[in-house]
Amino acid sequence: MVKAIINSHAVILTSPVYGFNVSGAMKAFIDHLCYLWMPHRPHKEMFSKIGMIISTTVGAGTKFTNKTMKNALNFMGVKRIFSYGFAVYAVSWEEVSLKKKRRIEKTLNKKAVKFFNTVKNGDKIPCRIYTKILFLMMKRLLSGYEDDNFDKKYWRQMGWLNKVKPF
Repeated sequence: MVKAIINSHAVILTSPVYGFNVSGAMKAFIDHLCYLWMPHRPHKEMFSKIGMIISTTVGAGTKFTNKTMKNALNFMGVKRIFSYGFAVYAVSWEEVSLKKKRRIEKTLNKKAVKFFNTVKNGDKIPCRIYTKILFLMMKRLLSGYEDDNFDKKYWRQMGWLNKVKPF
């Protein structure tokens, strides 16, 4: 699974809203990938990825759900992140009004086209300021670790404690 993510051009995370946040399965997935976060051992390939986050709910909570998934991608260094959350106000897709379905599909199609075009032109898109600042903060943090710290050794091996940057 991790190799597939590393070798991809993009990452798409989706989750229904459960208790105003991601589902248990998504939370477990995010927790499993925490070692790829910047304070630990991020893969340089992640800094070139484009992300898409999608959540759906019966009523409310997409903002919190999307924020959880976005934080995970941010800490992995993902270059750009698109998001869309929508409430259907129904228990099943069949119960959603045709008008609401069309609005969701229209918005999602627009976002999908923008996402696809960004993935296609990803090498021309600069790294976000947010990612650069977060990276520099983590570099400073890791520089203060003991020399035998596993994460510090990884960063040193990547050259990131010197002048090398993954973006």
